[in-house]
Formats: sequence, C-alpha cells, structure tokens
Amino acid sequence: MPINMNCSSCNKTLSAPDTAAGKKAKCPACGQIMTVPEVIQEAEEFSAPQPSTPFSPQPPAGSAENWLDAMQGPAAAATPPGAGGEARRPCPECGEMIMVGAAKCRFCNAIFDPHLKLTEGKRHYAPGDENLSTGDWIFCILCAGIACIFGIVYAIQGKPKGMKMVGISFAAAVVWNILNAILQVALHAPNQFR
Repeated sequence: MPINMNCSSCNKTLSAPDTAAGKKAKCPACGQIMTVPEVIQEAEEFSAPQPSTPFSPQPPAGSAENWLDAMQGPAAAATPPGAGGEARRPCPECGEMIMVGAAKCRFCNAIFDPHLKLTEGKRHYAPGDENLSTGDWIFCILCAGIACIFGIVYAIQGKPKGMKMVGISFAAAVVWNILNAILQVALHAPNQFR
C-alpha cells in the first residue's frame, strides 16, 4: 500500500512505496527534501524518538562520517541492505540515497573523503591546461604585454600554463624591444654619416 503525503513547501500530494518509509525523498515539483513518514497501524501506539545526544556544532573526535550522522540524527542512520545488497544513507547535501562508504555523491558531486577533497581542491584546471596550444604561442609572441597579464591571471587561478605564458611573453617582449632598437639605429644611422 503506497504512503500518501503532502509536500511541506508546495503542498502537492505525493505517494511513495512502503519501502521508502523513513527515508528522505525529493519533491518532483519544487525539489524540497522531506522524510517519508512511516505507516502507523491503528493498533500501534506512536512515540516520537528522543535524541540520545544533543546537537553539537563542533565535530566529535572521530571520523567525518560519524559527525555527519550525529548532525542528521537518527533519520540519517544507514539503511539496511536493500535490493542492491549494500547499505545506503541519504547524502547530507542533496538527500539522495548513496552507499554508506561513498567518498563522493554521484548526484550532487559532494565530496566526503578528506583526502579526495584535498586533491580535488588543488585541481582548478582542465586536463589540457598543462601545455600551451598553438594559439597561446602566437598570442604570447605577437601580443606579449596582454599575454603576460593573461598568464598572471592563469597563475593566480592555479593553472600550470600561466607561468609558461608569463615567461614566453616576457621573452617575446625583450626580443621585440631589441629588434625595435636595432631598427631605430638602422633607420637613423644613414642620416648621421651624410
């Protein structure tokens, strides 16, 4: 028998299967995340679960997953193995059901593993940003001043090609200035000997 409920945000009537009782779900109309209520039989007496520990904004001296479970309370505890055979829990960011040991949410790309979070944080560039393209070389040689500014911006963003662009555009500016000086001397030299 399906569970009927109303969305707390848009008041749309929704239905969910019995197996979804106690799990988090997203309203298809407005995206509000809510907990599917459990079916209560008439003969049963309902008592609200009491939290065993008070909420603490500081993480306990344990793993990050224990802290996430403590923040979300008993409703976020891992669900027993379902049809997939693996225990699942709701993602703290989007509420979708993910595996208990997941390092990253496949729905919203939230990262839970501290080591993976550090490596993802260091990489702010696309895989092809290590080397300069032909257009970058031409840009650095012909427009050295502007390319140097672009290179500085890329370096601040953490892209590896930024410092390469700065070096090439600086070298191109030096070469252009030397050629300019030689041309100036050559143009004014015939006038000096007449």
